[in-house]
Amino acid sequence: MSRGPGRVQQVIEKMMDERQDDMLLVADMVAACYPGSNRAEKKHRVSVARAAWSACRRKGWTYRHIQTPGGMNVYYNPGSVRSYVLAKFLRADFNNQHIADGELRAIVDGRSPPRHWHQTYLDGMQPGGAFWLHVEIWKADLDGRTEDAAMHREALDGRIREEFGQ
Repeated sequence: MSRGPGRVQQVIEKMMDERQDDMLLVADMVAACYPGSNRAEKKHRVSVARAAWSACRRKGWTYRHIQTPGGMNVYYNPGSVRSYVLAKFLRADFNNQHIADGELRAIVDGRSPPRHWHQTYLDGMQPGGAFWLHVEIWKADLDGRTEDAAMHREALDGRIREEFGQ
């Protein structure tokens, strides 16, 4: 029988509450959960990854695996367009010339000029954009608003048909 969330999971859940519109990386969570350690060992990363999965289930977050050799998980709030796009940026950013996550945040927030393919992601964040629709579908499904979810799915399908000429 579980006694509830442990210390590591509590720290991660607090981070998720404080950073609803952001993404979380394992490295960020290890630093917060083990503040005195000067090196993140495998045992720390594994502990954080397990606790993060449990925290995701409790807080409604999810994760994606970064598509690079030895890539890590990026945790995000699927109910926030900014969080969702940051995670997609980082996950799909195999060709990003290793842009730091702080730079990606600046691009998404408009504090830094976008590079070549980033504009497509930024356009998708706008109301009616593909990523905005993904988030709205998720929120409608979560709230049980099936008509809204179906309407947004149809809008997304229409965009796909329009773009690919089907």
